[in-house]
Amino acid sequence: MSTPIVTGPSDPLVTPVTGPGVTGAELAVLARRELVSTPVGDLDTAVEVLERLNKLQVLGTFLQRGMEAMTSLRSSQFMILKAIEGDVDHPRHIGRKVGMETGAVELTLVSLRDKGLVTTRSDRDHIVGSALTDPGRAILTQAEAMQIRATDALLQRADPGDVAEVLDLLDRAVDRVHTIIGLRPEDEDLAAGAGATGC
Repeated sequence: MSTPIVTGPSDPLVTPVTGPGVTGAELAVLARRELVSTPVGDLDTAVEVLERLNKLQVLGTFLQRGMEAMTSLRSSQFMILKAIEGDVDHPRHIGRKVGMETGAVELTLVSLRDKGLVTTRSDRDHIVGSALTDPGRAILTQAEAMQIRATDALLQRADPGDVAEVLDLLDRAVDRVHTIIGLRPEDEDLAAGAGATGC
């Protein structure tokens, strides 16, 4: 009979995560480890949390589609341009920031480059850096303006008190989720910002 492999703090392959917050990469490692080592808890609650997060994502997608309809940018292109504007230029780190696979980011960068919206640097046929062109900055500014304007138009239909309540609820929800998973707000960009170290 084979002996089950048990990992824990004494296992040299397992590095305990310490400190007040964790990086995105550490969260990924923790998630994989938890799937194997953590007993099943309250799966119904987990499903309910995911359902609500998905509903929020759908609302964001709805607003993105409005932006897509009024500009020539797809939402994925918009997110990548925003990441580059924020000094995240390597496809892998862009992917971490926007939730896309590196290969998909590279293909999107090629498309944006063909449109004259970005420039890219390559090494051995792989894109290793990117930057916005002037037309890229202009269309990003236009897309952001359209997104804000579309959101404003929707909010004008609502009671100001309801809008203020929604903002307060969202702020408190984000803070609570950060607390539950041990993620500080500044940690969200750590993985993407690790490009300088090659992490």
